[in-house]
Amino acid sequence: MKLTLVILIGITSAPAHAATPRIGHDELRALQLNKAAFELVDVRMPSDFAKGHIQNARNVPQGEIGTGVWPREHHVIVYCTEDPCPMSDRAAERLAGLGYPKVSILAEGFAVWAQKGYPVVIPKQADKPRPGRLPLEAVKERLEKGDLTVLDVRPAAEFAAGHLKGAKNLPLEGMSTQAAALPKDRDVLVYDRTSIRSRQAAVLLLEDGHKVYEMPGGLMGWTKKKYPLEMN
Repeated sequence: MKLTLVILIGITSAPAHAATPRIGHDELRALQLNKAAFELVDVRMPSDFAKGHIQNARNVPQGEIGTGVWPREHHVIVYCTEDPCPMSDRAAERLAGLGYPKVSILAEGFAVWAQKGYPVVIPKQADKPRPGRLPLEAVKERLEKGDLTVLDVRPAAEFAAGHLKGAKNLPLEGMSTQAAALPKDRDVLVYDRTSIRSRQAAVLLLEDGHKVYEMPGGLMGWTKKKYPLEMN
């Protein structure tokens, strides 16, 4: 009788993605106190961010994380309300895929940070000026007059595919550093594909002393009316 010997070898495959490193609250607080070079990104929705966020955090919702631009050499720390959280996990994976070499997630998230009594910023919305609102028809009329500074806060690729007449592309991530160079004797219109990022840009411009308007419906509303676009 001929016997065939079969040897089974167990192979343990490595996970496709290594787990994203966690950083503790005490370690993050030490980075803040030592004024280290790092980027802190709150990946929650703007409505949650507005209710309270970590000092010096920037709000870039998880679905828009690819639009953020930070120095590649900086440590990027993302956080959500709790940990684990699908939004912070996906954001961290996306950043790693974009080539950021050091990405971490805040262990236990924002809720525990606040419980520990570490600095939390809670904007006083009632005390802040609010942007005006220009209906689409009014925007079209004022574009023809040429009496608006128009800022498109979308990424450059989206801007090149079509934008409002005379618009300047100033993505949200560069707004805080470039707002001071904009003339303050002209009304400013900010717009995005919808309204999430344009509202954040409008707040930054208001804080810098500009008279700012939003366009209800954003660029999606504009194109639904078949109003004209320029292309680069």
